[in-house]
Amino acid sequence: EDGIRDTSVTGVQTCALPISSSRDPGSRAKICVKAVDTSLDPVGACVGMRGSRVQAVVNELQGEKIDIVNWSEDPAILVSNALSPAEVQRVNVDTERKKLDVILTEENLSKAIGRRGQNVRLATKLLNYEINIMTDAEDSERRQLEFKEKTDNFVKNRSEEHTSELQSPMYLVCR
Repeated sequence: EDGIRDTSVTGVQTCALPISSSRDPGSRAKICVKAVDTSLDPVGACVGMRGSRVQAVVNELQGEKIDIVNWSEDPAILVSNALSPAEVQRVNVDTERKKLDVILTEENLSKAIGRRGQNVRLATKLLNYEINIMTDAEDSERRQLEFKEKTDNFVKNRSEEHTSELQSPMYLVCR
């Protein structure tokens, strides 16, 4: 995708497989890699000794920064890896809607978002998931609102059921 996988780095194909990539041309790229052999570190294989392998690609892309992300089948782990260096506290995964709610501390918020939203934008393309980034306080507030809505709906439905029972005709049989 975007020519990033076409860039040849000697020896990498035997250690790591590129899974997906996303680019902001001229600025930054994220490449998601998976180990060919589970005993090898795919990120280390791509970086090389003292960064020699990745530096070859950086030079070919005229200095474009490259983030190499360790692939995981678990979307929560994968998004945590993709948003590095931010430290993720928790991830709520909705695989049906392909949506991730990433919860982190206030201190990690700007790292996760990145300059002009670049980090989260590239991570979104890389994972092909919608990523919502929020602080723990924002997540707590959102969950409280959802709970209140569900409670209000439950009470309303019970009230309507009870009202319809009262409105149905009653027959009193006297003998």
